[in-house]
Amino acid sequence: MNNKNQNEILLSLLDIPTSVNIDIEKITHDEWNDLIDIAKGLRVAPILYYSISKSDKVNKIPKDALMNLRKAYLYHLSINMRLEKEISVIIDKMRSEGISVIILKGFALGETVYNNIALRPMVDIDIILNTADFRSFDRIMLNLGWKNKSYMNRLGFDIKHNKHIEYSKDNLYIEVHPKIYELPLIDPWERAIKTEIAGTEAFVLGSEDFFMHLCLHLEYHGSSILSNLLWYIDILEFMKIHQDNIDWDYIINTAIKNKVNYHLYKILESINSQLGGNIPIHILNRLASNDYSQSKKMITDLMTRIFGHGALPLHVKTYITFRSIFPSKDYIIHHYSSKHPRLFFIYYFVHIELGVKKLFYELLKIIFPTRYNRRKIPF
Repeated sequence: MNNKNQNEILLSLLDIPTSVNIDIEKITHDEWNDLIDIAKGLRVAPILYYSISKSDKVNKIPKDALMNLRKAYLYHLSINMRLEKEISVIIDKMRSEGISVIILKGFALGETVYNNIALRPMVDIDIILNTADFRSFDRIMLNLGWKNKSYMNRLGFDIKHNKHIEYSKDNLYIEVHPKIYELPLIDPWERAIKTEIAGTEAFVLGSEDFFMHLCLHLEYHGSSILSNLLWYIDILEFMKIHQDNIDWDYIINTAIKNKVNYHLYKILESINSQLGGNIPIHILNRLASNDYSQSKKMITDLMTRIFGHGALPLHVKTYITFRSIFPSKDYIIHHYSSKHPRLFFIYYFVHIELGVKKLFYELLKIIFPTRYNRRKIPF
């Protein structure tokens, strides 16, 4: 079985339309093992297990292969149950002090879209918090045994301009964000929806903001379907529930205002052309239409990857740019000079050199996307 056939078979087993008719009974035992290894690497093994176990396919897969998938399902269930327990405690503690949070991405999807937290593998929980509440949140987290890892950020403890501040505890991670980084000009609280998360009251993004965040987060980290299949499945599953009620005018206007309409278009066009999506063509045309030349799109892409989205105010971009070149002392010590912290200033030159290399590499990714956006994956 070649790589292309493996891709087609995996997509078919995940109930994603493909151009090839798959005869599941002709898949050999070794090929099943290869497919499962690929599914694990792409973090879609729990979804694959669930899809197979709820259909007649379950009788056509070797028992040991099915058990292998079940173990992956239970493994992610156990991790997510730990995360669920922790976030429930955190939300309840925050509510007791009058502080609300918005749950983002994976955990919000597991609770409100998949309706089964085992199906959505997660490495962390992302939340949005009002900047005015951050000091109280930090105190609560430290009292609950979490470690503040702001030293990993170039901007240090600056929650207003940072993409996020990370907390860790027993190999679990939580990232707190001041806003939707990909949509800096919107107020995420304006359309937020109150719901039940981890057995307690919290918020998720409004449907349109949720949808745009999923798409733009994927595009920001690389739009390759083969390396980011889970994130594409997130969008497909979200659309199954919400597509008929989505306010496309709001999405288009917000995307244009935040200068991300072309980024959004790229993801939605890929979903239509490669994954059987049915985003209306007139919507794609409205998102794609702009006055950008190809060279200007490339430069905008590059600036977005390095310094943040173009919609950010000039003084914010200036500050972020300065801190990208000259990050906080704690960041330099953590990343470069942990053995010689007194010599941290020397490592600013190392940081600048690596920054130039990163700038060059990001430019290559934009000019040659099919070659440089690939990750080391089993495909």
